[in-house]
Amino acid sequence: MTFHQLEIFGAVAEQASITQAARKIKISQPSVSKQLRFLERECGIKLYVKSGRGIKITEEGRMLHNAAKPILKADGRASQFVFE
Repeated sequence: MTFHQLEIFGAVAEQASITQAARKIKISQPSVSKQLRFLERECGIKLYVKSGRGIKITEEGRMLHNAAKPILKADGRASQFVFE
């Protein structure tokens, strides 16, 4: 798990959309999806499920997001993308 993956997941969790998160953090949608797959595989959990045109964060995903918030907030780079 990398800090960059946590940043990406944080943006996705906040936006409830992979496309909107990609726009917000200024990386391509395929890159966001790829990093989420890597993060899910490494953690061994499903972080989100598709829901209509957006996504829904799973309970495990919410737990990871809540655990990552203090880490992301402590880093000034992430605060501009997440938790506004």
